[in-house]
Amino acid sequence: MYNFAIKSDNVNLIKLLLKYENKVKIYKKNDGYELLLTACKLNRNSTIKCLIENGVNINEKDSKGRNALMIASQNGNLDIIKILVENNIRINERDYDNKNALIYATEKGNLNVVQYLVKKKININVCSLTNGWNALFYAIDKNYNDIAIYLIDNDIDMYGNNHKNSGSKNILIFAYEHKNINIIKYMIKKGIDLDDRQHLGDTILMKACNSNDIEMVIFLIEKGANINAVNNGNDNALIIAVKKNNLKMVQLLVENGININFKNNDGDNALIIASMKKFLRYR
Repeated sequence: MYNFAIKSDNVNLIKLLLKYENKVKIYKKNDGYELLLTACKLNRNSTIKCLIENGVNINEKDSKGRNALMIASQNGNLDIIKILVENNIRINERDYDNKNALIYATEKGNLNVVQYLVKKKININVCSLTNGWNALFYAIDKNYNDIAIYLIDNDIDMYGNNHKNSGSKNILIFAYEHKNINIIKYMIKKGIDLDDRQHLGDTILMKACNSNDIEMVIFLIEKGANINAVNNGNDNALIIAVKKNNLKMVQLLVENGININFKNNDGDNALIIASMKKFLRYR
């Protein structure tokens, strides 16, 4: 009966049930889900208000550890979110994957919800346990540039432990691999470290060289990227370009002052590598 009442948003019926039935029995369904969560999933504003007024546990969770705020944030229902926050739901609660309501809102591209939650001081730097992503990674992954820009403007952490995901890619390299040049430019405008590295020591400049992306390399050099940075294998951008057999990239790097005599961990410089690969035109 209460399922029908929630689905039809029949507040009078819900009040009647609450009057004559045991509230604990009504609030708790047999499958372990709570009525408040069901009402949130169905966007039943009036029912939600009624349940809260009649003593429902506003912080109840489902089998995945999600509370009503997470579900409402995923649905993008700002009216319900305001009801829950105004009734003191735990805004920084996390599910069993460590995701909070901000990540749920970001995943679905709900900018207005993201803005509201940030203004309400939700923890902006929470990361998922599964992939290590914070909300900025989710925004870039889904190409939600408006959300990404808003998070950057509100000082989401792009530098600490949170900026390394499960694949150990920093946020610049993550954005580059998602071909999101606009966000890369915006992060650079905001002063992100162009020479930040991923787990193998590569910078975004090295990634661009490895992708034969001359335009990006030119852009990064113009913005002050360290052309002589080296990765964990002690390769610099020139050695990477030689290994990719990219003459134009080699010429660009040399013209911009890269150390042509630098040797990697094998003791080889770019000329030796080119010779071994019979790339004699680099000589």
